[in-house]
Amino acid sequence: MAKVLGGRQAVPLEDLVLAQALQLEALMNVLERQGVLKKADVLEEIKALQAKTPKAT
Repeated sequence: MAKVLGGRQAVPLEDLVLAQALQLEALMNVLERQGVLKKADVLEEIKALQAKTPKAT
């Protein structure tokens, strides 16, 4: 639930992360249906990028 702070709305981080995840999933679904990409290829690329990204300590 958004809260108004200083004339702006503050949205919980969890809501933003969920919204972004759903948007990305929808985009991948549409592109896969149109034959532009394969979801498995995208997930493989995500794993490759995660492996290259240094972990925060």
